Amino acid sequence: MGRAAGQTCLRQAAIPAFRPRDMAAEGGKASFGGRRADLPGARLARGILRRRLRTGPIQTQEPFASRRLATVSPDEEQGDRLISEKKQQGPTAGPSIMVLQDGACSAGFREGEAPQARRLCHGSDDLGRLIRADWHIHTHLSDCGHAEATPAAVISAAQQAGLEEVGFTDHVILPEHRERPRILRRQVPRAAEGLRVYVGCEADMQSPTRASIDAGFASELDFVVMSASHLYDEGVSRPEGLTARQTAALCTELMLAAIASGLADIIAHPFGVPASPFTFEEIAAEADHDGWMRVAEAAARAGVAIEYNPVYLRYAPEVAHWLFPPLLDAGVKLALNSDAHHPANVGCRGPGYASDEELRAEGLTEDRVWRIEDRVSAGRPRRLA
Repeated sequence: MGRAAGQTCLRQAAIPAFRPRDMAAEGGKASFGGRRADLPGARLARGILRRRLRTGPIQTQEPFASRRLATVSPDEEQGDRLISEKKQQGPTAGPSIMVLQDGACSAGFREGEAPQARRLCHGSDDLGRLIRADWHIHTHLSDCGHAEATPAAVISAAQQAGLEEVGFTDHVILPEHRERPRILRRQVPRAAEGLRVYVGCEADMQSPTRASIDAGFASELDFVVMSASHLYDEGVSRPEGLTARQTAALCTELMLAAIASGLADIIAHPFGVPASPFTFEEIAAEADHDGWMRVAEAAARAGVAIEYNPVYLRYAPEVAHWLFPPLLDAGVKLALNSDAHHPANVGCRGPGYASDEELRAEGLTEDRVWRIEDRVSAGRPRRLA
């Protein structure tokens, strides 16, 4: 497997002033399809991004592990064995994620700490909630999932968060991982007290012509989240000694390939490369603007959503300000996902996630948020067999 995030050598070089490559700037601002976004790179919170994070989840009044589904599945014994093994091993960041203070996946952030304010993602205004579903959640079946992230605990957490829909997306990196969503399919109900439950996976785009899943397996799932930035996972074709610029270029190439594959409904954490020697900001700063616009245009044509994890707006606002406005301008829908690896963060709960109000201030409205009815992969030709 690729290196665990906790084992990654943390390079201590200072974060450069944020200027996306090949972006025409004027007076400290850049224009995207008529919009102008501030790029104050000097304001990056270097101290916040560099300090050590605690990997434990935030505490809840009632342990999530104590809640169980009413229906006992044939796979419960296997699940209990995995939980027992993980508790013996202790907390782990896994091969594909890095964990924030509150248990949320950082999707390529290196070190930092959550702000003191504990704001929830759900807004209190009368405009309607933006986050009514969460389509990127891992359970204990993933190597990186927390021992308490049982299917029952995730469903209970989604209900507590007031979600209408929830999607399971355990990692499918190797062929043997395909059993994970099959186990979940047998374990979880289609609905639970008003909550609609879906089973997908997070697959890897391993090269421009190869993914970790094929069309046959994709047809078993409700939806597919595709990562084009798990460059250090097993099976991914990656040259050694990549620079930050080369890393960004490879991510762009794999995103375009994932969109063209016909397999993906959502592209996960763009430019967030777990286990990379470079931060999310350093990689995004080297991204080619024209290449990112090609991603936006391709996603809009294919009806593929791009994931917008609200942690971006909290931990790297300058990156968020230039990455996502072009997607909205191009007509791409954004999937507001938590990438939770512990139930406490399902539904984008916790201080590490931006609030509804903050997301609306970025121009995001309900009609631009991806829903399961937007899934179009079932009607597209799947080009990777």
